Amino acid sequence: MRKPRAIKRRMFLKTSALGALGAGIPIKFNFSSVHGSPSESRPAVKEYRLLGRTGFKVSDISSGICLDAGLLNAVLDAGVNYIDTAESYGNEHIIAQAIQDRNRKSLFITTKLIIRKDIGKQGFIERTQRCLRRLKTEYIDCLMIHSCPDLETLKTGGFHAAMKELKVQGRLRFLGISNHGVSRRTIPKVSMEKVFLAAAEDGRFDIFLMAYNFLNENNSSRVLQVCGEKNIGAALMKVNPVGLYLRTKEQVDNIEKMGREVDRETLALLDRLKDRTDEIKPFVKKYNLKDQSEIRRASVKWALNNNNVSTVCCRFENFVQLKDFISVSGERLAALKTSCNRELRIKNRISGKVFLEIG
Repeated sequence: MRKPRAIKRRMFLKTSALGALGAGIPIKFNFSSVHGSPSESRPAVKEYRLLGRTGFKVSDISSGICLDAGLLNAVLDAGVNYIDTAESYGNEHIIAQAIQDRNRKSLFITTKLIIRKDIGKQGFIERTQRCLRRLKTEYIDCLMIHSCPDLETLKTGGFHAAMKELKVQGRLRFLGISNHGVSRRTIPKVSMEKVFLAAAEDGRFDIFLMAYNFLNENNSSRVLQVCGEKNIGAALMKVNPVGLYLRTKEQVDNIEKMGREVDRETLALLDRLKDRTDEIKPFVKKYNLKDQSEIRRASVKWALNNNNVSTVCCRFENFVQLKDFISVSGERLAALKTSCNRELRIKNRISGKVFLEIG
């Protein structure tokens, strides 16, 4: 028996339920077979927002990690026009399949490079060229510093020299950075807020990709304000603070069903993530959310309440999530009226369901 090992990010992506959809093989999907009659309207993006100084009108719902070309095709058919990826995601070839017959100028594609101090200008150029080949595109709309860890990384000379040359060649249009803030495993030496504010002051970065949700609002609201002031495009990730817990739990359940042992590190991670579900109970109660689908939709709508947000990057794993995410395009999350709250509290007392139990 092989030695058990942790569920690493790449392993998780490759072994998720989405793999059953075809692992990147383009497919046709009939929404009516799952979501009702053929006359039922298909999900469609209802709002487009300006992506900062780029001048591009981007769908308020955009594509984060998606591992199936058929699913991504359906996402794009729904009106999504912003696609986020990275050299480390392993899905650039899938994006290439999905966009091959589409008007390239109608799409905004971002990818990301992890900064390594041991390579110079030519190394960054070559890595970007490999991204271009995998994506099968003539240019990248935005190239980001992936999960920028500190202020020094923002100013990496070789990176900026390479990006300047690629812009002259017409192979790159804009620059950006991403930052996850406090991750599931580590606390960064420099806060997400400081990194983004320094990048805004630097002036060379056009788009920020940041973690933002109703549990970490105080760590991101100032950054979004600066984005509005300096006309920087703001893309969001991790807007559902319990999404990672649910995905990790599903993985653990699947491994146990196969009779395999789950390592201690992963089980400890699951316990830490489970603790976070208690923190969302006030949010669940305030908006009377009944299940995971409603939590997912409410989290996105809450993020879209901020007018400085350009788009929310969503992880599309199946067609149910596609409908969930696209259905909230153009919507905002409003608190229930007092009279409604009173009625709901009465109903909750009668049913005994004060909070939604997660997991």
